[in-house]
Amino acid sequence: MLHIDETSHYTKGKLGWCWLFTNQVGSVLKLTPSRGMHVLKNSAFAGKHATIVSDRYAVYNYFSPSKRQICWSHLARDFERLAHSAHSAIKNLGESLKQVATDLFGLTKWKFLEDPLTIPLTNNRAERQIRHYVVYRKNAYFTQSERGNRFLERIISLYLSWKQQKLNPFHNLSKIIEA
Repeated sequence: MLHIDETSHYTKGKLGWCWLFTNQVGSVLKLTPSRGMHVLKNSAFAGKHATIVSDRYAVYNYFSPSKRQICWSHLARDFERLAHSAHSAIKNLGESLKQVATDLFGLTKWKFLEDPLTIPLTNNRAERQIRHYVVYRKNAYFTQSERGNRFLERIISLYLSWKQQKLNPFHNLSKIIEA
């Protein structure tokens, strides 16, 4: 199971992207100038046979539909937003989509239905993990160089992975520095 998400990142004021790859054991953060499909194709996870959980962003079509779970939370939020529209036609559409989605659970084979105890319905794991980076970004704004990007990728990846493994990040980083 591999959860993937992306958010914006600035290097020297130039727009780039922060990609997060996470599973139950660890997380890897990758800062790139692109949000394109080639980032996935060139990642360490390309060609792996894990089930991918992601949002509906088109680059995730790189992964086979038989190995991909689209985040239900994103769809549900979209339908809910439409259902609360001030325009009656849009509101009716939102209500109809919510009903169709409810009906589809019984008619369409969703990836998570193959193994509902293992395959999550949402991409909340990645959303929660990438939040750590978003908080950092809010305080630091951007990095100054590619070297700064590599440092940030490594330190946040270590931090998130250690937290997932219930290890003390400060203690582990101290051990590395002291070695």
